[in-house]
Amino acid sequence: MKNTNQHKNEKLFDTLKKDISEGGFKSDLTTDFSELKEFFLNSDRKSQLAGMGKFKAFFYMSWWLLKELLLKLNPTRRLVLLIGIILLFSTGHFGVSGSEVNFSSNTSIFGGIIILFVLMLELKDKLLAKDELNAGKSVQSALMSERNPKVNGWNIW
Repeated sequence: MKNTNQHKNEKLFDTLKKDISEGGFKSDLTTDFSELKEFFLNSDRKSQLAGMGKFKAFFYMSWWLLKELLLKLNPTRRLVLLIGIILLFSTGHFGVSGSEVNFSSNTSIFGGIIILFVLMLELKDKLLAKDELNAGKSVQSALMSERNPKVNGWNIW
C-alpha cells in the first residue's frame, strides 16, 4: 500500500514540475480569461465594458461573471457555492466549547472547502460527459460500414 501511495505522490510531483517547467502560464491564463468572457458575457455587456475605465470594468466584469456562473449551476450547487463564497469572505469563527473539548475554526476555511467541493462536482460532470461522448463516438464508428455502399443509379455518399 505504501508503494502505491508513493507512486501516486511521485506522479503528482512530476506533473506539477512539468507544469511549471513548460511555461506559458501567463498566456494560458489570458486565453482562459478571454474564453470566460466570451462564454459568459453577451455583446451588450462587452460593449458596456469597452466604454468603462479599467478599474470600474474590473468590478463590473467580476460581478457579471459571478452572476452568470451562479445562474448556470443547478439550484443546489448554486446555493452551496453561494454559502461557500459567503463563508470564504466572512471573518467569523465557528467554535464549540465543552467541559473538556474546545474547538474553534475560521469560517473561511470551510468556505474554501465548500467551493472546492463544488469545483470537484463540476469537474466530475465534465469528465463523465467527455467519457459518454467518447463512448457514443465508438458506437457510431462501430455501426458505420467500412466502405460506401453501391446502389445502381444512385449516388449515396
